Amino acid sequence: MASLLVAPLVLLVTPGPALASTHPRVRVPDVRGLSKNAVYAAMHRAGLYFSTKGPGSAHETWVAVVAELPPAGTEVAWHSTIAFTVTTHVS
Repeated sequence: MASLLVAPLVLLVTPGPALASTHPRVRVPDVRGLSKNAVYAAMHRAGLYFSTKGPGSAHETWVAVVAELPPAGTEVAWHSTIAFTVTTHVS
């Protein structure tokens, strides 16, 4: 009897390929020139992650994004990671 209850629970909590494909693709937002807080907000709204490189990236002292890869407007999978080049100076 216990095995009849456990099997359906495993199916409900184990993500499968079908669940991963239910999310639509999203466009990379243009965050060049935005402040750190604005970047975090835009990426959260888009459902995307990001990594940084450049001055200030190692210690989170960067103040603006100067480049992004893939470029803004590119369609990517939901929860993709976008690479930002950042700077400690505002242009």
